[in-house]
Amino acid sequence: MRDKDNITELLTNEIQELRQQNAREREEFANTLILFQTILDESNLVVYIKKAEDLSHVWTSKAFEKATGISREDAIGKTNRELFGQEIGASFDSTDRKVLAGLGLEIEESPDGKNIYWSQKFPVTLPNNKVYLCGIAKNITRRRLAEKALNEFRDELEERVEERTCELQESEEQVRLLLDSTAEAIYGIDLGGNCTFVNPACVRMLGYQDQSELLRKNMHELMHHTRVDGTPYPTEECKIYRAFREGQGTHVEDEVLWRADGSSFPAEYWSYPIRRDGCVIGSVVTFLDTTERAALEEQLRMSQKMEAVGTLAGGLAHDFNNLLTVINGYSDSCLTTLRPEDPLHHDLNEIKEAGDRAAALIGQLLVFSRKQIFQVKAIDMGEIVAGIENLLRRLIGERIELDIQRDPNLQMIRADPGQIERVIINLLVNARDALPHGGTITMRIENAVLDEQAVAALGDFPAGNYIMLSISDTGIGMEKDVLCNIFEPFYTTKGTEEGTGLGLATVFGIVTQSGGRIEVESEPGKGSTFRIYLPQTEASEPVAEEMVHLAASAEGDETILVVDDEKMIRRLLKQTLKGFGYTVLTAHDGEEALLTAEQHEGPIDLMVTDVVMPQMSGYELAERLAPLRPEISVLYMSGYDTKMAADQDDIDQENHFLPKPFLPKDLASNIRQILDKAISTH
Repeated sequence: MRDKDNITELLTNEIQELRQQNAREREEFANTLILFQTILDESNLVVYIKKAEDLSHVWTSKAFEKATGISREDAIGKTNRELFGQEIGASFDSTDRKVLAGLGLEIEESPDGKNIYWSQKFPVTLPNNKVYLCGIAKNITRRRLAEKALNEFRDELEERVEERTCELQESEEQVRLLLDSTAEAIYGIDLGGNCTFVNPACVRMLGYQDQSELLRKNMHELMHHTRVDGTPYPTEECKIYRAFREGQGTHVEDEVLWRADGSSFPAEYWSYPIRRDGCVIGSVVTFLDTTERAALEEQLRMSQKMEAVGTLAGGLAHDFNNLLTVINGYSDSCLTTLRPEDPLHHDLNEIKEAGDRAAALIGQLLVFSRKQIFQVKAIDMGEIVAGIENLLRRLIGERIELDIQRDPNLQMIRADPGQIERVIINLLVNARDALPHGGTITMRIENAVLDEQAVAALGDFPAGNYIMLSISDTGIGMEKDVLCNIFEPFYTTKGTEEGTGLGLATVFGIVTQSGGRIEVESEPGKGSTFRIYLPQTEASEPVAEEMVHLAASAEGDETILVVDDEKMIRRLLKQTLKGFGYTVLTAHDGEEALLTAEQHEGPIDLMVTDVVMPQMSGYELAERLAPLRPEISVLYMSGYDTKMAADQDDIDQENHFLPKPFLPKDLASNIRQILDKAISTH
């Protein structure tokens, strides 16, 4: 009995403990449910649980109420159709049944017009085989809006990047085209002097074939910049490197750079630092080959020097011609009055010959200074050469062979025949003197067409059709320093007894005044070649009928007005013309000449006037005198005259020109011809 009671007590205790344990477990389970419910309510997740058999709600979270506006109390026990209406509810039911039928986990996003929800549904089976449908949803509107904004921003960014990439590509293409098209050489170097980029002009100027031959190569070693005297710059003194060593630009006008083949050329360059984030990372260099510019500058200096010397020579020639007119005039007059056996006759003849030689020398100065009057007309240079060929062969002698090559279809030029002859003779004599032991002189005359590129080396010279005269010899040639000075007046490599140094200066003056250009090529031991280019004229022109040199008699009884600012000239002309029977009036300038013409009661048949006078030129005097004396003829005279040289067409049949120095008989003969022609036309 006691054992039974013990067992009963024991079972009672066990049952009580089990009840207590179950109560604790139920309490813990209830607490756990409360905990999970609290967590789900505070998580802002839309959570709902439905019975599988009728899909009625058994539990919903707070977020469900916030999302749908349906409280938990109102939702529990209600189906989708009851809560959301027939259409929406049927849609939810369809999804729920697919999940319960085991067709898989359903995840979807469902907008409700204002918000976007992410939802997930899954079946849950309890141990008692009771099946429930659980659903979780979350408002992802902000995230989707953010993603949309991010996507839009990304799309816009990609579009901008694409546009910017296109712009950069276009800019790079433009820069590449500019670099490829510019005539200046451009290259970049890093801090080690290695080439980072290079344009085609740089490759071409340095004598390479491709850019790859320069990229990543040390430019100083390739170009080894040198000073003008040829001494190389060490790297530490290289002015190009100064751009990144000192962070400032460098400009050098006179340096020498070297090509791939070892040849050099003068260059002007600019070097500027390249910076990145404020730090110098290299430099960019631009340079020009100044060979052509140096040649043009030398031509300009030569032209300016020749012009200055020519102006001086022309001024001296004017004064000397006045003096020679007096010297030669009086000596010629005295010689006509003395017998040959007279002791003074010999001395006066020596003076006269010296005066003639001086006059010829002054004539060369006038040609050089381009102030001599040319008798210009259309001529065939081939005929000019043919006319003096025998003279040329006698000039050079038998030890020298002369080869003359003429184009049979040679065009005409417009020039003074006598001056062209002088050019040919001077050049031939110059070639002869370069052949002391004999040799060959080749003369070529041919038509030539010079384009823009061909005339660039000749300086300020237009392209077009020309006649080229070249004279080449196989002689001793010339050094470079001689070649630079050969056209300067009084410059000569010959002895003092062999020449005046005016031969080539005269050639230069004649060619230039005739509208042409001259160039020379020569090297020691390889001979010399002179090339002259004279512009072609389209057709031959009629030659004006020349005046007869001497009239039957130079005497006359007309009245002549002599105007010259040189007293000696006036005295000589007055004495000479009175000796031929003329009535002579004199004036020292234009104003006195006008006053004399106005006060003289009788006719004045001719005025002999100097061209260049103080205050009023001979041309101005003739214009002002014409209304007072319409019948008067004019004979101009001058040692030189720049206007006369420029406007030779102004010398017509009524206004003639007599260059100084002249002899009294030439003056009288010219005056008689003018007066006789005036009488015949009235």
